[in-house]
Amino acid sequence: MRNSLLHSQKIYDPNDSALLSEQEHCMGCLYDYNATRPSEKEKRTQLLHTMLAECGKGCWIEPPFHANWGGRHLHLGNNVYANFGLTCVDDTHIYIGDHTMLGPNCILATANHPSPMFLLGFVNRQVIRVFEHAQLPSSSYLPSPSSFSHSPWLIPLCLYLPVIPLSFLARHFYQFERFEKQDSQDSQKSQNLQEYREPSSDTSGASGVSVEDAIFSTAHTMVLIGGWIMLFSILAKWVQTIPCFSPSIKAILGGIAEITTGIPLLCSAFSEKKTLCLILVTGCVALGGGSGIFQTRSVLLVKQKNAGLSIRHYILWKALHALLATGTLIFLLWLLPELERVLPAVPALLQRVHWILLQRAHCGLL
Repeated sequence: MRNSLLHSQKIYDPNDSALLSEQEHCMGCLYDYNATRPSEKEKRTQLLHTMLAECGKGCWIEPPFHANWGGRHLHLGNNVYANFGLTCVDDTHIYIGDHTMLGPNCILATANHPSPMFLLGFVNRQVIRVFEHAQLPSSSYLPSPSSFSHSPWLIPLCLYLPVIPLSFLARHFYQFERFEKQDSQDSQKSQNLQEYREPSSDTSGASGVSVEDAIFSTAHTMVLIGGWIMLFSILAKWVQTIPCFSPSIKAILGGIAEITTGIPLLCSAFSEKKTLCLILVTGCVALGGGSGIFQTRSVLLVKQKNAGLSIRHYILWKALHALLATGTLIFLLWLLPELERVLPAVPALLQRVHWILLQRAHCGLL
């Protein structure tokens, strides 16, 4: 079956016609299940055994039940009960053991997306709504030549290309800095290594780090990251209530504060100025917003997770990335229409480059 691609841990096209046909059949069974009356208990039981990959004895799922593949990859043991609103992102297998009870509105999500999917699935979709003429073909991320200058691969390409010169620049900069401070750094590393190897008098492992410290450090970082996301999302929304700011200023401030909230605002506020909308969205994504900066700061400042990079350096690199990304976008917006007229093969070539970048990013090479 084609759905073996879902479990291969490789990038696949979710718009594949065979996959869509199989998924549509599964979703039809799920629709029938959610449409049953409370008195139709036997029918629900029969549907569960038909829909699910495995369904043990005494299993029950209260409608509404939501699943991306209609439960096709959900495996239930015996005596499993799920209350109202169970959501399973079952693009791959989900296993629930015997004698398990799930409360209302539980979410089980096992599938994952490579990082470029944020760009292709969220950022580009917002931008495409602005460019109504940019229609995505079912088999490609590249639209027709008539809308080539505003293609969906354009923003990812402008974000990834500057990484190449930035990586060489950062390597040169930090190698030079290490050469200047080699002696002091070697001395500090030796001292840190000695402290790391010393056993602790508390409940420590071989590394000298107590279990309590490790748990607290991890939980502390997670709370900080979640807290910054919440605070900056609230800030981005609060900015929209300030009466003295124009919609354009509100959208820009929202994008600077938190990109997932700000990008829809930018696309809405600059829907009539399409080129400026592209430039602002690209700049905000490259910068990462205040939320992303403070999340990174939380990780950099946590004890025993020192990455050797100050937050000031991080902000400068992000600002430089934003500058190069927007500059690349402006250059391509000027250059690509001319190239397309002279070299008709350019769209196919850039589509190939885009997919290579996606594969490299998925493998952690970018």
